[in-house]
Amino acid sequence: MKKKDYIFTAIFTVIVCIITALILNKGVTVNVRYNGEAAPSQSTTLPTAAPTEAPTEAPTAAPSTNDGTTAAPVTDPTDSAQKDESGLPKDNAAILAKYSDLMNKANELKVGFNKVEYQAIPEEKANLGGILDKIMPIASTFFVDEETAKSKPENFPKGGDMAWFPLYHTTKGCVLTDVSKIEKAECKKLDDGNVKIIIELADEMNPEPIEAGATSCSSHIGAMFNPIKRADVDDVLQNNVAVKFLIKNLDYDLKYYDCTVELIYNPETDQIVSADLFMHILIIVNSGKVAGSDVTGDAVLDNTMHLTEFVY
Repeated sequence: MKKKDYIFTAIFTVIVCIITALILNKGVTVNVRYNGEAAPSQSTTLPTAAPTEAPTEAPTAAPSTNDGTTAAPVTDPTDSAQKDESGLPKDNAAILAKYSDLMNKANELKVGFNKVEYQAIPEEKANLGGILDKIMPIASTFFVDEETAKSKPENFPKGGDMAWFPLYHTTKGCVLTDVSKIEKAECKKLDDGNVKIIIELADEMNPEPIEAGATSCSSHIGAMFNPIKRADVDDVLQNNVAVKFLIKNLDYDLKYYDCTVELIYNPETDQIVSADLFMHILIIVNSGKVAGSDVTGDAVLDNTMHLTEFVY
């Protein structure tokens, strides 16, 4: 299985888990916790149409705020980059510029690295009761769990293929330039002398990954992470004979939230020590029919990627 297929399989498995849970519960809607809180109860009456969200685009003009003032325009992260007294980047633009520079340079140099990536449906984020216990032994066989992934890290030697680092099939490690899409950013000196960058992005509904060979992305999640391409899931739902027979008219959304990178680098050499990328995906089944029964529901999938053992 190709590396990129694991998250696709995981998302599709969660959709099936939601459907299975509802069938086992005889159609009772299942809700999970989102950001540690119970998800809002969903109506048992199916909506006539799923709500849509406008695609993410960089604004052409600075938007107005509620108090009538003008919000800061979208800028390139290299603009107005600031540093603190110790020389570390201190504002969002400077921190993003530093992260982008480190990741893009690593990609350009074709560094060596180890990669560990795994998926999970966390029990603490689920409110499925005993049904989760019944589903997970089957669901977990379709994606990579933490223990398995850590026991067999993928090794990419220096000078090799950078197609899976972590913007797939591009020459860049980060192409985000819209600073307004950063929820929060932090840069701090560690006790061992290294520097840690933390960047959390704003939520995004149905983001798309960067296109192969591209140097920009319309999705801000896709500009830093590797979300799954919706068309891949839709293709299975619409064209797989077995799936089409069971599942019909499935309307769903993928909400990526609290997506965060944590990168540690050596300030003396400007070389990456490690990079951790965390994606949290709220998978929402708005409506559909399974074996003739109406279904709605949601669940959370976490995707974790650890990059270590960098060789320059």
